[in-house]
Amino acid sequence: MDRQYKPLTLSEFEDIVTNVLWVSIDTETTSLDWKTGQLAGISIFSPKGYGYIPTIDYRTVDSAALLSGEDVNVVKEIVRKLFESTPIFGWNLKFDAHFIGSFPEKCVDIQTGYWLLHEEGSMSLKTIAPLLTEQPEETYLDYRELLKKASEYVHGEIDEVREAYAQAQSLLYKSTKKTEGSTKAVALGEAKLLFPKPKATIQDIPIEWLVEYAIKDVVLPMLLWESVVRDNLIADRLLGYFHSYEMPFLRTLWKMERKGIRVDREQLDQVSRDARATMLDTQAQIDMIVGHPLNVNSSKQLQETIFTELGYAPTGRMTDAGLHSCDEAAMQMLHETYGTETNLFELILEYRDAAKNEGTYAGKIPKLLHNERLHVSFNNTGTVTGRLSAEIVQQIPSEGPEAKKIRSSFIPKDGYVIIAADLSQAE
Repeated sequence: MDRQYKPLTLSEFEDIVTNVLWVSIDTETTSLDWKTGQLAGISIFSPKGYGYIPTIDYRTVDSAALLSGEDVNVVKEIVRKLFESTPIFGWNLKFDAHFIGSFPEKCVDIQTGYWLLHEEGSMSLKTIAPLLTEQPEETYLDYRELLKKASEYVHGEIDEVREAYAQAQSLLYKSTKKTEGSTKAVALGEAKLLFPKPKATIQDIPIEWLVEYAIKDVVLPMLLWESVVRDNLIADRLLGYFHSYEMPFLRTLWKMERKGIRVDREQLDQVSRDARATMLDTQAQIDMIVGHPLNVNSSKQLQETIFTELGYAPTGRMTDAGLHSCDEAAMQMLHETYGTETNLFELILEYRDAAKNEGTYAGKIPKLLHNERLHVSFNNTGTVTGRLSAEIVQQIPSEGPEAKKIRSSFIPKDGYVIIAADLSQAE
């Protein structure tokens, strides 16, 4: 990469965003989770220029050039004031707004505009930009590639890190040299836990590389907006809809994500305990029926036991590998056919249902709570039909006593109720 890119000073940052008609903005963060992550820097692009200002300490930046904690607060306040009156452009602005702590009054999320025109396919800037700007995809490094480069840089050029890792590897080798077989494998695993290979973080990325990467994340969206997205929205008579409906809706989603929903942790814990008890009970009954321990989670073991060992006739459902399927539909078909002879398939279905309730919902949701509230990320550009997509809450089961307990663990604000509604849509 070109090493000419330098981070902005506070005065340079202020100058670029003062008295301008618009600003394109993007954030770099230490995590994708705004509740636990930290704002690592802000890249900006306006009619006056562009640049990147770090808001945390970087190991590759002279400490004298880093902002003080007070200056970082000044930067955040400048951005918040920009959000009050200046048109703010960006790619997936909802994410950036979480780390800034406020949502732009005049928001232009270019990713949403592009999605209105191209509902299918990737919404990744790295994938889209080369197609529309006629530049090679290699021009646009993604964050994982930057970290890989940083890892090579850190391990190859920072002597103390390289030396510490070399010493650890030497100790590991000596501790396992006379050990053989599986014992050696265990010893190696334990040694690697004691001496893990150092991994690069955003703070290890050479600042010139990061600045170039961050600047592209604010310049490219504006290039797409000016050259493609805006004109096509006008041509398709969608520009008014975009500003009047999609952008206010994005603000609503941001507020929903910030607010989260209160969850009854104790009730979910009880559902989780009940599900684990059900799994143990059904597993014991299954093992008794087949005459040996059976891993219900292993499709191979199920196929061999059900169709070969016990001799039940296959359902006709096949896997992509050409084997007899043991999925839920197949088990349901077998239960309907042989239910009067055996309760094996009913037990397998019951085990799977309990495992899903425990592993996907009751056992997982409590680990995601922040101040006893679940904060879900709603993706407005994730489906062709225009529906929202969201992890966990999108597919919470609706039938069965345990499913009802999981749903009732979401608690509305005092004086309010939660309404479930569905739309019958003519596709």
